[in-house]
Amino acid sequence: MTHESLDRADQTMAERQRDLDWIEENRCLFWLAASSAFEEIGYGALMVDLISEPLGQGNPFSYYEEGEIELQDQDLQRYLQDYDPSREFIVVLLKPGGRTGVYCGSRPPIGWMADLETKTRYSESG
Repeated sequence: MTHESLDRADQTMAERQRDLDWIEENRCLFWLAASSAFEEIGYGALMVDLISEPLGQGNPFSYYEEGEIELQDQDLQRYLQDYDPSREFIVVLLKPGGRTGVYCGSRPPIGWMADLETKTRYSESG
């Protein structure tokens, strides 16, 4: 293996770890969105836009039903076939340059809803 190949492998592993860490930071929100959407429309995945400039504090995302997803990705297809929506959710990170990261996350541990935060602060004025 060349040094260039090793550098790319290390970069890919580092990027994957950054993805996993960020998904973990947002797991409660993703779980809430995915489990609610599943109840309403069925099997699908969260698609997170990491390409567009965020309008607020975070990145925009939406839940798409399995039949609406145009992305052709073997990992995504496998996850859609195998995941258990009572315990898991699927997150697709849409990245610049046409790159994607596809992950299957797990439900937060018991008590996860005790530490939620609002997106904005409440203000008594105005």
